[in-house]
Amino acid sequence: MQRLLFVSIVLLSISGCISQKKTVVTGTIVLDGKYDSEFPSSPASKALYDAIASMKLINAMTFYKQYFFAIKDSVTAALVKSDDFKQKALSEYITEKPASGSALIIYADAKKAALITCAHTVYEPDTVITYFQTANGVPLPFVERVDLKIRQQLNIIGMPRGGNVQIEAIDRKSDLAILSKSIAPQAGFPPIVFKYPWGSAAELDWGAFVYLIGFPHGKKMITSSLVSSPNRNKRHDFIINSTMYQGVSGGIILALRDGIPNFELVGIANALPAKSGIKLQPEAHINSKTVNPSQPYTGTIYLNREVSIIPGITYAISIETVKEFIEKNKELLQKKGFKF
Repeated sequence: MQRLLFVSIVLLSISGCISQKKTVVTGTIVLDGKYDSEFPSSPASKALYDAIASMKLINAMTFYKQYFFAIKDSVTAALVKSDDFKQKALSEYITEKPASGSALIIYADAKKAALITCAHTVYEPDTVITYFQTANGVPLPFVERVDLKIRQQLNIIGMPRGGNVQIEAIDRKSDLAILSKSIAPQAGFPPIVFKYPWGSAAELDWGAFVYLIGFPHGKKMITSSLVSSPNRNKRHDFIINSTMYQGVSGGIILALRDGIPNFELVGIANALPAKSGIKLQPEAHINSKTVNPSQPYTGTIYLNREVSIIPGITYAISIETVKEFIEKNKELLQKKGFKF
């Protein structure tokens, strides 16, 4: 008995020397200093309110003037650069290209606010050239259409009255942009700035529980997701199992570290996978109410290229990339009065 007691005491002493980090379990919350993988065990709505209020919807409208050409005129890209191509245009049209996305308020004072979003939501090229193709889809060197950007209009829904929205910094490679908006002195209410800490996507693991907040189809929404493929590249980008369609680009991804209300910003949603295919379809003007689906269709059939979103996958930009982008443009932003 004495020998067994001695062995027990020795083992306890060794265990006390080796164990330096303790994991504390409180209810269903594991307090280990890591990002949570379990569903929150306490109400999250109140803690999420400020984060939700700091998100805004962006509507972008870009106007183009289109020039169309005949293949016999042999208009080339070199001619387009000389600006003499307009004289050979068969027709001219004004068209518009809409886009929408989500943005996070990261700075605000009495006169102005700054928001971060995805670059592809607000960026459109100045010139777009479309070439003729052969029947087999092989591009020819002759220009079919040229689109020249006339102007772009950006609107942020729910912001105080003030001046136009401006693009202060943009990086298409990282797909990030910083927007600014001046605020009128009589606006009456200041924007709510995101208040939670900026975390570390590098610390995310498989199955980490996160919230995604954005504007799919212009509707402010929040959904819960799990992290997949953490640190899938050197930038620490990751994937979550959410489907939030057009408008979610720029939406924020929040992780929890040891339960509510310990939210941290770990990323920004920026891409949804899609697939394209060719489908058969009838004339665009056909009246579906008069078509009998039990009878063979005898009208003209057209080929239509259709792009569809693959559900359940959203790609995210890591918070490390966001920090790097802001740091890179910090001096420029500070000169314009933004105190980052």
